[in-house]
Amino acid sequence: MNHKRKYSLSPEERRLHDRRPIRLAISFRCPTPAARSIQWHFGETRDAGMGGLQISCSDLSGLEAGAEVEVICMPAVDRYRQHERHPVQIRGRIIWLDRTAGRLGISYTEP
Repeated sequence: MNHKRKYSLSPEERRLHDRRPIRLAISFRCPTPAARSIQWHFGETRDAGMGGLQISCSDLSGLEAGAEVEVICMPAVDRYRQHERHPVQIRGRIIWLDRTAGRLGISYTEP
C-alpha cells in the first residue's frame, strides 16, 4: 500500500479491526503534566473494537491529536451479575479530533 494514500483515507478506512456500536458512559483525561489539559472530560463511547474506540464529548478543550489519554469506563449493567461490575481503565492515544461534531478517536496503547 502506498503510504501517502494510507493517510488520505478516512479513519474508518484506516482501521485494522472492525468496530461495534456501544454506548457506555466514560470519563477521560490526559494524565501527563506536559499535556495542555489534565482536567477530566465526560462523554460516551460511540463504538469500540480491538484497536480503539470513538468517544463523543461536548467539551474537547485542551485536547490535541497525539496526546496520551486515560479512560475510565463502567461496563454495562448485566442484570444477572450487577454486583460484579467494576470500572475499567484504558490507556490510549488520541488519533483524531472533530471539534465540530464533538468526537474523538482513541487507539489503545500498552499499559
